[in-house]
This record gives sequence, structure tokens and C-alpha cells, in this order.
Amino acid sequence: MSAFTRLKSFDVYRKLPQDLTEATMSGAIGSLLFQKFSSLIFFPLVSIASTLIMLILFITEFNEFLKVQTVSEMFIDINRGGEKVTQTSKNFHSI
Repeated sequence: MSAFTRLKSFDVYRKLPQDLTEATMSGAIGSLLFQKFSSLIFFPLVSIASTLIMLILFITEFNEFLKVQTVSEMFIDINRGGEKVTQTSKNFHSI
């Protein structure tokens, strides 16, 4: 097997089954270049962007967690028939 044939068969990113495709020199060179330079060019940029996004999400979610929100609501269910009875119980401890 010559070096040219081995290089043509190195096309890694095939989308169709192998019996339906034809390996090309440009595909092999593109695969080699992408594998060689993707870790040098794209990986640090993706890592930095991902870290920034995660940091922003963490800070905003933590701020929402720390906010105090008091909600007071009362409603009467009028769909149930009959008399509405409300009972309250209060205990006052002596000082």
C-alpha cells in the first residue's frame, strides 16, 4: 500500500456507510489538519467560552437563591358547597 493510498483511506468523518463513499485526498488532508489543529485552536476557545458561560449561570442562579421573597396569599375555595369554617389556634407563652 502506497503512502498516497493510505492517506486517502484516512478520511475519518464519513457520514455514509463505507461502501457508499469514496475516500479523497482532500478529505484525508482535512481530517488530518482538523485533528492536528483543533486542539490548538478550537479547544482553548471552547473551554474559555464554556467556563465563562458556566460562571455566569452559577453567579446568576446563586444570586436568585440568596434573594428573600415573601409571598403571602389567601384564597377561599367557593367551589365546595356548604359552610366555610376557619379555625385558628394561638398560643401565647408567659414571660
